[in-house]
Amino acid sequence: MPLVSSRPMLSSMRRVPRLTTLSLAMLAVACESRRLFDPETLYTSPDPSMPWVPPSPGDGALARRLAAASAQGDERTDAPIAPIAPWIVPMPAASDRRAAGSVADDAAGASATVAERGGDRDSSGAPAAATASLADLIDFALRNNPATRLEWERAKAAEGELGVVESRYFPTLNAIGFGGLDQQGLASTEGREIIRGPIVGGALELNWVLLDFGRRDAQSAAAASALVAANFSFNRTLQTVVFEVQQAYFDLDSRIALQVAAEQDLDTAATQAEAVEERLNAGLATMPDHLQAQQRLTKARFDLEAARSDAITGRAALARAVGLSAETWIEIERLGDLPIPDGFESGVDLMIEEALSSRPDVQARVARVREAAQRVREAEAAFAPIVSLSGAVGGADQDYRVTNQPGAPFPPLDRRYDASMPSYFVGLRASWLLFDGFSREAALRQALAERRAAAAALDASRLDVSNEVWAAYFDLRAARVQIEFGEALLRASQDAYDSVFEGYRMGLRTITDLLEAESDLDSARSTLVRTRADLLSASVRLAYAMGAATP
Repeated sequence: MPLVSSRPMLSSMRRVPRLTTLSLAMLAVACESRRLFDPETLYTSPDPSMPWVPPSPGDGALARRLAAASAQGDERTDAPIAPIAPWIVPMPAASDRRAAGSVADDAAGASATVAERGGDRDSSGAPAAATASLADLIDFALRNNPATRLEWERAKAAEGELGVVESRYFPTLNAIGFGGLDQQGLASTEGREIIRGPIVGGALELNWVLLDFGRRDAQSAAAASALVAANFSFNRTLQTVVFEVQQAYFDLDSRIALQVAAEQDLDTAATQAEAVEERLNAGLATMPDHLQAQQRLTKARFDLEAARSDAITGRAALARAVGLSAETWIEIERLGDLPIPDGFESGVDLMIEEALSSRPDVQARVARVREAAQRVREAEAAFAPIVSLSGAVGGADQDYRVTNQPGAPFPPLDRRYDASMPSYFVGLRASWLLFDGFSREAALRQALAERRAAAAALDASRLDVSNEVWAAYFDLRAARVQIEFGEALLRASQDAYDSVFEGYRMGLRTITDLLEAESDLDSARSTLVRTRADLLSASVRLAYAMGAATP
């Protein structure tokens, strides 16, 4: 390496340790180049309780990476680059950092408004045991369910990975310092001389990859697609949490309704037992009639306790869905005579098509296919060379002593020197890996297989979506018809029981007729409750299958 020294005559006697560094002048170029990759244009992951919104084409670096991913190496060009699900609430533009930072504050304010509307909350932050509406519980679950935090942190990790990859476009600057004791021996006209003394120095290294034939572009596009996939997965997790809370809420409401129906059955059985008791005392009924009535009364009490136990189990399931322990007691607002959901505005085919274009998990699969395609590009680029600009600026300072070996046939030599040796270097460096034991070939085969696997997973996901929408659609349609018959069945069963009961009191019907009519009435009550629960469940399942937050 060329050296510039204040004592040229000593450079032939002394070898300074080799330094690989870059000129300080290159640092200004590196700082200026940072403007090409403005971090303000990089999209950040969402708040744990807020959905992620894909960037528009003008939102900066991530959108450009997505466009590059779509244009290069992606066989599925029909897939949308930045699909927006209908249920997502628009968020501030990614370039407005202050506005984006205020989203969490706005969400906190909205939460406070819900809390004021829904009542007090206990010390854990959950809705108080008085009553909790479905909206309150969904709001609480989105903020406290571990699943939302898990997916949010994964999205943040994917964002960090994108930042790591984007940093590879910048030069690296490294500061080096060294010090120690140096001793060298060399032959000269004055005999074999020994150079000994302390040395200290430092340097700045800079290395900048100028050309890598698409490695960094592929890595950046893959990381951007991975971030999109993570954000869509986060969105689907939000939908899943909402769906699970809705299902648990409706299930608990139906269990409470069954408990109420069991209480009505107990009242009916008690009234019936009293009527039999009166007829028995009047000599108009037999002891077997009395025993049958008491048996029915005991069974009604048993069924009521079972219904109460089921309601407690439903409360535990709801507590788990919102992110609380099972022993948390949640008292919900009863749905009452909730209106039946409206009829379908479109056919099942259009619903399936809408679900395929809007469901976040499908779009996450699309992003994974794009990521896998970029991994193939990266593996192919590994066969190409790398050209980089590197250089150094630094120096060393040494206070050393030159002596010759004792007993040599030369006059004794003892000299002292104080040398300052600045150095610099700048140049281009090319590196081309020619053989690595076929590692790159194996990596390429792996990337190709992973791309095919990602495409197959996308196809499987689309089939699952079609099946889920189809099943939920016809379950809901059947439930809408069944609830009408269930209401008619309850009215008919109530009228039949009233008629049989009056006939029994008048001695025109037997106890067997009365018990059968009571059993039919009990069955009609529970059937209507379960049918209404099935209707609500099918409604939210269809909304969830289509990628919507609410039915």
